[in-house]
Amino acid sequence: MLPIGDNNPTQHIKKPYVTYGLMIACIGIFVLEAVFGSRFSQQNIYNFAVYPALFTNEAAVPVGEVFPYLRLVSYQFLHGDIWHLAGNMLALWVVGDNVEDALGHARYLAFYLLGGIVAALGQVYFAGAPFTPMIGASGSISALFAAYLLMHPFARFVLLFLFFPITVPAIAFFGIWFAQQVFGIIGPTGSNVAWWAHLGGFAAGFLLTPLLKHKSIPFDPMFAWADVLHRTPTQKRWQRYKRQSHKAREIAERANNVTRMRVTKRPPLSPEQAAFKADYRAYLDSLLSRQEFEARWGEGSISLGRPTHVPGSAPQPWGPAEPADPGSKTAPDDQAAPKPHRRRSVMPSSNRRD
Repeated sequence: MLPIGDNNPTQHIKKPYVTYGLMIACIGIFVLEAVFGSRFSQQNIYNFAVYPALFTNEAAVPVGEVFPYLRLVSYQFLHGDIWHLAGNMLALWVVGDNVEDALGHARYLAFYLLGGIVAALGQVYFAGAPFTPMIGASGSISALFAAYLLMHPFARFVLLFLFFPITVPAIAFFGIWFAQQVFGIIGPTGSNVAWWAHLGGFAAGFLLTPLLKHKSIPFDPMFAWADVLHRTPTQKRWQRYKRQSHKAREIAERANNVTRMRVTKRPPLSPEQAAFKADYRAYLDSLLSRQEFEARWGEGSISLGRPTHVPGSAPQPWGPAEPADPGSKTAPDDQAAPKPHRRRSVMPSSNRRD
């Protein structure tokens, strides 16, 4: 299946000039090879193609050849035959303009060349064919496939299937294409297709697109998680909420640890302190009257929060008042009768009666 068109127009650039330039360069070099004959073509492959042996120290570089690392760029503009060239140029025509629209002209050119470089390195270190030359723009176009998938997975592709045009979503085409690459790797050996270069270019495009695309171009919601640098306002708010929640949990855990350490360092309460603490809580809950509490723990113990004398010790001059005789109607002259305590009402303050 060959893609021959899509329904996805550009929005930010007038013309994909870099895509046109790359296509002209590939077609122009192929035409020159056809004009000057097969000997010229073979010499170009010998001088500018990628030989894995040159990068794995399995072969020495002959005098007069191009510096090996420049081959990682030059091989992208060479093609073996007319069908190899036509397939790559059609794919570049379909997906190149939209990727250039998202990245801009300069970043798009850098993206294209870097994708081809990573694709060549993937073929060098995983293919296991040290003396087989590698040529073609397939690795760079695989990187464009990844970028197109991240941004426009549901655009409609027009594919040529058995000489009949059909329309399918872009994600369906990329899924079939990816399955072909995997089956090509695990299938029988002997093919001249650089399967590892295709997968390496696709991986490079997946990693480079978030770094090089313009921030105003969003990823499709299906792949929004991959846009690590340019998130939408909703995604930023969600990330900020997650950071704040994580920070709050850390602060609470740290406070709990400090409190736990402080509690472990405190000496145990004495029986008198434990009894005072229980009575103080009972007083706060209105189970004890102020007179009853201060009669036991001393006058002013409520305001101080600690006992002014311990029960059972020497009597204090301000000790509890002697209760009046139940049979008498009046209290002694030296001590007024205590006012009866009324429990605190649990009703709201607006309706409370004291």
